[in-house]
Amino acid sequence: MKSSEFDNIVIVGGGLSGLTLGILLRQRDVPVTILEAQSYPRHKVCGEFLCGKAPDILNEMGVLDLLHDRGAVWCRKMTFLNGHQSSGMLQIPKAALCISRYLLDDILASEFTRLGGCLRTGVRFSGAFSYPGVIRATGRIPLTKPSPQKWV
Repeated sequence: MKSSEFDNIVIVGGGLSGLTLGILLRQRDVPVTILEAQSYPRHKVCGEFLCGKAPDILNEMGVLDLLHDRGAVWCRKMTFLNGHQSSGMLQIPKAALCISRYLLDDILASEFTRLGGCLRTGVRFSGAFSYPGVIRATGRIPLTKPSPQKWV
């Protein structure tokens, strides 16, 4: 898939950052296509504990109520586990939002397409990330030289 096939912004990667950016751009009537190699919704552990500014951004996007309607809950305490060790219950400074990644992906992807965004799943981008209008939101750091480590 080359960016010249599109007359709009192309976001490569439809995870949390790609979908969020896509929604924010569509809310401003910017034409956007998101290319995602996988399909929706999907089960992943990451993204199920949204803290810091994330809940505020979701609220500004207008999707926080959708998340609550689908089962998101607020969390004010947490514990760190490592094998058989536990930190015990810890109070967190600001409430975090907890929702399954499966539901979160489904809600964000549905909102993006409802706003008129083009979501293409099962598609890998084969163009250059230096093309104008192409945004990398893959969550992976590109390697510039061979590395003995498989994952970063």
